[in-house]
Amino acid sequence: MQDASTEQWNALYDHGNYLLREKYRGHTNHVLDEFKFLGNQFDADPQNKAFGEAMQKLFSDLGNDENGKPTFKPHLVKDLTEVIIPAFLINIHYIPIPRIEYSDPQFDVIVENLIIESDNLTPNVLEFASDNYWRWGRKHIANQYKNKVMLGISGVQMDLRDVAFYVKRKQGFPSIKDQGICDIFLGGSGLSFKIAAETADKNDRQHFFKITKVNVDIKNFNIQMKQSSHKLLFAVAKPLLLRALRPGIQKAVEKQITDNVRQLDAILWEVHQEAQKAAAEAAANPDPENVQNIYQRHMMAAQQRIQRAKDKTKAVVADKKVNTAFTRQDSMFPDIKLPSGISGKATEYKELAAKGDKWESPVFSIGAAKETLSISKPEPITRKHGAASTANGPQLTTTGALPGKDGHTNGTTMNGPAVST
Repeated sequence: MQDASTEQWNALYDHGNYLLREKYRGHTNHVLDEFKFLGNQFDADPQNKAFGEAMQKLFSDLGNDENGKPTFKPHLVKDLTEVIIPAFLINIHYIPIPRIEYSDPQFDVIVENLIIESDNLTPNVLEFASDNYWRWGRKHIANQYKNKVMLGISGVQMDLRDVAFYVKRKQGFPSIKDQGICDIFLGGSGLSFKIAAETADKNDRQHFFKITKVNVDIKNFNIQMKQSSHKLLFAVAKPLLLRALRPGIQKAVEKQITDNVRQLDAILWEVHQEAQKAAAEAAANPDPENVQNIYQRHMMAAQQRIQRAKDKTKAVVADKKVNTAFTRQDSMFPDIKLPSGISGKATEYKELAAKGDKWESPVFSIGAAKETLSISKPEPITRKHGAASTANGPQLTTTGALPGKDGHTNGTTMNGPAVST
């Protein structure tokens, strides 16, 4: 906002322009010519040309009709939703999650071997509805705007096999310590929820939007304990536990969704109020050089709100630690080894990679795949003449290193002052 910054920028620009276009002009031109030559060789490569032509044909087929005119093809949207996206999810299929660790003054919890299946997490049904009402009035008739939206998701399933866990309660009664393996299953219609929201009215406690309805339903939820120090106790308490757990989770998720939406509305309103306050202060003390526009005011208010939230979060979670570990070296509890843990195998391979006397470690010997023989050999690398036009550029003289067309080594000379290597 000061003239000194503009003067400093002009000085830097002039000095840089002097270095590039005057003092080191030949070197600059040579480097630019080499980049240009590299780009030309890339374009001349037969495989790159074939790939470019194939991509051009693809986009032409997607967006043009038989006469070459741009057109919208509705069946391509159907292909995207019914063929491409499902195939993408099927190919990803399994997504491994690293070892998750949590510690606070009361509990230590470790969960490992979480393998998320993309086909399960993708909902079977996704619904969205929107209802808009707009009124413009004159002669003391107020304008009115109302928007209602509904989001519905159903059929979110989960099938987690051989999940390793560790739980230790450090304070309170009863003191519990358990370690084992379990299966978590959520099948059938699984997790379903519907959220209805609309713009807030003047007499509402919310300012921009409000939640009018939240319904969460969980069906076919089951936990099977395979290994546990309290397996018999869990088998006896399991029916009562699941009966109390399912409605509790439903109510907790409903409350969490409602609270988060209300919190978001409160944050947006607080940001808006701070931006309005900044605008009033700017109007009272006008400073044309430092005045902020409406976007800058809202951005500054949002940054201040985010920083206060971060400071508050740090104070709340000061005694809580959450960690994701790929190996035991990254773990908060390196001495706790869960059965069939992914981190244990990753640690084994990492330690194996550090062994070996030669350039290769024993990791390169894992597996029994044979050498691939069907790959075509690349063309031999030769010196391309005319790599740079370099008017006024530096001359590179290479002696005894570059083979000529007849197989003998020779020197290659380009225009400009000589530089021997």
